[in-house]
Amino acid sequence: MSEIEAVDLVKQGVNLARAGDKARARPLLRQAVEQDPTNESAWMWLASIAESPQEALTTLERVLRFNPDHEQARSAAHAARLKVGVAAAKAHLKGRARELLTGVVGAEPGNELAWMWLANIADTPAEAATCLEKVLAINPDNALARSTYERCRSSARLVQQATPAEAMAPSAAQAQSEGQAARPAGPKTVLMVDDDPDVREALARVLVDGGYQVIAAAGSYEAIAVLRDQGAPDLVLLAAALPGGMDGYQLCKILRENAATAQMPMVLLSETSSFVSKMRGRLAGAAAELVKPFVASELLRVVNELCQH
Repeated sequence: MSEIEAVDLVKQGVNLARAGDKARARPLLRQAVEQDPTNESAWMWLASIAESPQEALTTLERVLRFNPDHEQARSAAHAARLKVGVAAAKAHLKGRARELLTGVVGAEPGNELAWMWLANIADTPAEAATCLEKVLAINPDNALARSTYERCRSSARLVQQATPAEAMAPSAAQAQSEGQAARPAGPKTVLMVDDDPDVREALARVLVDGGYQVIAAAGSYEAIAVLRDQGAPDLVLLAAALPGGMDGYQLCKILRENAATAQMPMVLLSETSSFVSKMRGRLAGAAAELVKPFVASELLRVVNELCQH
């Protein structure tokens, strides 16, 4: 293929891309960069019509390898890196997400969204609090960051980043020796852990109607505080995905390893049901898994069975 033919391919591809015909534009532009791998215009147009943020990022990084001073490519790669990082965080790919988002804030320390997502995938409440401090320095009016920051600071004090499992929930003997009252006889108690207030409200309504006493927590560290102060409930319902550095799988595993809560049944609430999620739950020690949005009758059936109600 001659250089003239390669230029013609770029022109045809660009015209199709401008007309919105991305499917026909891509193969033409790909042919052009095969013929001329340093054709910045063709690579930039391929990035603009990429089928995913990851494809766009890969294409833009190719441009920057042979032209590090390409300002448009650098700016577009920065935006694509943020999108890919957020997508990785949502998919619970914490290592990949952290790598990408750290790159974003390294290049743009004032990127509020990137700091928020770094807080969401933090390994400890102290680390999350540090990220949220950055958010609040950028935007003091961010109410979500403010409330989450206070919870993280409180949780960090409670667990000191790595609380021994024994300290999370007192056993009956510990409760007696420390002068704590045992949980009174009566309706069985369910602790529900979910960061979505609508989900907590729906769960509470079903459980109360089913004759249960309900305690709510918005996250793993708040749940730890409840267990420490009130002792082990009869059952725990916990979301698999939780913010703040400790998800439902991690909390479930920690509680299963704690003598005071080892026998307490736990049910994971997942966004989707898959072999992987079921296996993760089983390895963490969950007794069952329910998929959101849950069916009230199925929820009560599982809770009744596990509580032997």
